[in-house]
Amino acid sequence: MMRKLTISALLLSSMPAFATDTRTGSLSDNLGIEDDTDYEWFATEAGQSGDSVWLDYDGSLTGAVSFGSNALAISPNGEGMMVDWYNSAGDTGYSVSAGYNQAVEGITVGGSYATADRSAGLSNMAFSGSLMMWDTAAGATAVDTAVGCCTPVGCCTPTKDTGADRAAAEEPAADDAAADTDTSEMLINLMAYSRTLTDDSVTAWGAAIHTDTATHMVNAGYHTGYRFSDSVA
Repeated sequence: MMRKLTISALLLSSMPAFATDTRTGSLSDNLGIEDDTDYEWFATEAGQSGDSVWLDYDGSLTGAVSFGSNALAISPNGEGMMVDWYNSAGDTGYSVSAGYNQAVEGITVGGSYATADRSAGLSNMAFSGSLMMWDTAAGATAVDTAVGCCTPVGCCTPTKDTGADRAAAEEPAADDAAADTDTSEMLINLMAYSRTLTDDSVTAWGAAIHTDTATHMVNAGYHTGYRFSDSVA
C-alpha cells in the first residue's frame, strides 16, 4: 500500500521504506508503535532501522535504502520523482527533500529538523517546512494544494486546483492578448509535531500552517491514549 501524490512535499514522501505491505498498512502513522517507518516523521529514527533495502515497482518505482544512520527514499511525483534524504546523529536528525513534476512544470523542496530524548521512554519533536511551485498553464493535471500540510495527528482540508481551469480563468481578454499573464503558483507549508511514548501511554500533538494564492489553512491536533509495550506489539 503506497500513497501516490500528484505533487508531494516534505513528510511528504509518505513511504514506509523497510516494511512489508501488510505490516506497513498496520503500522504506518501509528504513533503508539515504534517501527521502521518512524523516520518519515522524525528523522532521528533513521538510524534505528539498521541496514535495509526496499523496492516496489508497479509501473513506477518506489523504494528506499538505509545504511548506518542514513536513509535515502524515492517515490513517484506525478510525472516526475521525489527524493528524500534522512540523517540521524542519535538525539538530533534532519531531512531534505526535492522533487519535480513535469506535468505541471512543478518543483518541490523541503526539509525538517528533529530531536529525540531516550532517557525515559521516547520523546520526539520535529519542525518541517516545504515550498512548492508550479505552472497553472501547464495542462489539465489536478494539483492537490494541501499536500504537505499534514502532521502525525491530522491534515489541513485538501483543496483541488486544476491547471487548465486556472489558466482559463487567467487568460487575458482578446483585446489584451499581448498582456503578460503570470500563471505560476506557489505554496508554503510549515509544521511542528511531537510525540511521547512510555511503557503504557502515547501522547502526541501537531500544528500546521498552509498558505498559497487562494487558500490559507491552519490545522492542529492532540492525541493521548493507552499503548501496548513494543515487545507486545
